[in-house]
Amino acid sequence: MLNRKQLPPFGVLDNIQLDIDEIRMYCEQQGYLNTSLYNDVKASANSDIKQILEANHYAKNNFFKEDEAPSLEGEKYVQLYLTGMDPTKRSKVFKLEQDNPKIRFRRLRKGDPHYLPEADEHNYGVRNQRVAGPLEKLLNIFKAPLARVRFAAMAPGFSIKPHTDYDPTYITRFHLPIVTNDKCVLGAEQNGVVTERHMPADGKLYFLNTGVKHWAVNNGETWRIHLLIDVKNQDDLANLKIF
Repeated sequence: MLNRKQLPPFGVLDNIQLDIDEIRMYCEQQGYLNTSLYNDVKASANSDIKQILEANHYAKNNFFKEDEAPSLEGEKYVQLYLTGMDPTKRSKVFKLEQDNPKIRFRRLRKGDPHYLPEADEHNYGVRNQRVAGPLEKLLNIFKAPLARVRFAAMAPGFSIKPHTDYDPTYITRFHLPIVTNDKCVLGAEQNGVVTERHMPADGKLYFLNTGVKHWAVNNGETWRIHLLIDVKNQDDLANLKIF
């Protein structure tokens, strides 16, 4: 598989054209565009989503500006999940004893004494009841097994500060913009070169290299809602074009 240095910061799958109007209409009918219902992260202290965020808390602590960090469970950046954890992979007891970058990495390595199933994004690909209709058809397109899949909504005037996530050798991430505006931008820095892109809601699947430093900004007056699709390998990158 190709790593973060070998892949571009952004790409697009030029062999796939989705009916974005059908998907958006279905999402609106089901209430998935109502961001006030995006309570998956804060719904339960024992939820799968809580546990993966706790086990990889850099995704919370390094994601937002210091004065905005609580908004992960607030109203400015909210999520609605289409997949959850495989119940057969759960730990008998969920326990975090240490926390530093090395330990967090070892939590993802099966066979390591520090391996924690709740930290391993590969265990979060079980579809829930929201996967139906056009959404089921969409997810069936992917050759690679699913990991986490969720709607992520960003409020007007909000930004996510520069950070890095998983190397693409572990997780390959795609964005499907559902609702956006032309002042929504994703940025990335690779080898000292900064690239910024607006991903339009045009039915295309866009690749983001999460292994390089990247950020997001919504300077518009409307919400940005993307469907984020994480998969376990790079089978779907065969038709990737630089974007």
